[in-house]
Amino acid sequence: MVKCLDCDAEINHLKWEQEVTISGKINSSGKITKRRIEPREALWYRCPECDEGLFFYADDVLGFLNGKYSKAILEQKEKRQTKIKLVVKKRA
Repeated sequence: MVKCLDCDAEINHLKWEQEVTISGKINSSGKITKRRIEPREALWYRCPECDEGLFFYADDVLGFLNGKYSKAILEQKEKRQTKIKLVVKKRA
């Protein structure tokens, strides 16, 4: 198990989320034809505990879940820690 970069919960999977547009035609009998599903927004991989968006890329997710931190993941973790420190300083 690994720990979420945001809430430190121990997790063994991530949720994914992507916005899509579904379009098609409807005929006079109510039947939908020519249905298309098109991605609209970026794919997010989220923590199942805190729902924080952690990653955009599947390669980073696989490395993270297998405990192999890439440079990008470590930089993201450092940025999150810095962000948390700044928020604490603002509240103090």
